[in-house]
This record gives sequence, C-alpha cells and structure tokens, in this order.
Amino acid sequence: MECRRCGAVLRKEGDFCPKCYKEVLEEEELKKDVVPLLTVKRKYKPGFHVRQRWDVIVITILTVLSCITAGHIFVGILSGIVGFAILLAYMAFQKMLAAKEKVVFYEKKVVKYSKVPFFGSTKEVAYKDIKDITYYQQTWRQKRANMGDIVVYVKYTGYFGGIKLDNVENGTEVIQEIIEKVPIRVEE
Repeated sequence: MECRRCGAVLRKEGDFCPKCYKEVLEEEELKKDVVPLLTVKRKYKPGFHVRQRWDVIVITILTVLSCITAGHIFVGILSGIVGFAILLAYMAFQKMLAAKEKVVFYEKKVVKYSKVPFFGSTKEVAYKDIKDITYYQQTWRQKRANMGDIVVYVKYTGYFGGIKLDNVENGTEVIQEIIEKVPIRVEE
C-alpha cells in the first residue's frame, strides 16, 4: 500500500504514512477553529486615494491645458473626461477592495478573505507557521492619513507566502490589539 498523500510505501494497512497523518490531523483541527478573536479590515478614505493618484491628476491637467493652448479644445475636453474616468475607476476599485478584503485572527490560525471578482481567494496560515507580524507605512501619504500595511510573514516561504493587508487605519493600535487578543508567539 502507498500513502494517499505522499506516495510513501506503507508497512501496515492504512491511507496515510505517520507524517502525513499528523498533517491531516492538524489540518482538521484548523478547520474546526471558527470563533474569530479579531477582525482587521482595509480602510477606504477617498482623500487618501485621490492623493495617491496625483500623477493621473497632474497628467490630465497638463494634457488638457496643452490641448487647449494648441487650439484643440475638443481634444482637451475629451482628455479631461478620460483622465477623470480613469481616476473614478481607480477610486471605485479601491472602494471595492476595502469592502471585500479582511484578515480574521482565530485561536490557532489567521485567514485573509478576499472576495474580489476574478482575484478572490482565501489564505490560511497556522500560528505555528508565523515568523513575524509587522506594520509599516510605505509612503508619506500613508503616514499623513494614519494608514499602513500589516504583513504576516511565514517561516517556510519568501515574501509572497504570507498575508498582506494594505491600507489599515491606526495600524499601531491594531498591532497592539493583535498582541493583546491573539495567542501568537513569534519565535526569535
């Protein structure tokens, strides 16, 4: 007989080798963990997101002004409408992300739920696999808006193996709340 998971040859009758059986038991225990201790959501602030896309605004204004000064008023107005539409589409997408992404801390795991169309996913990490949890502000715009990113790094993979939640408001308070409410022990 062979293990159904890894293909190892089994000495006794069974479905899994001892290593895989232990992993299956751990997975089953994580599935039973359904009581949330803390939920962290992404924040949508229109002013913050408009300032984040200042490049689109500046390019649109310069394009409109250059078209009007060159005598192409219709093209200038059309350029302004297109630039404004791009900004509105970006704002709508950010609002949708804020409404549909969250990270939930349970007793034994942390899960990121993303219900975004075409890119929706659920990512689950057991506390024993967490290497570090950090909060950082990448830009001066995030600092000014009191927003930042929370990242959960895992032991066994690189940067993209963990969980990242962008644009969390009052991140230092959220990290403090995680420390107080969630039973995570990060190994040094």
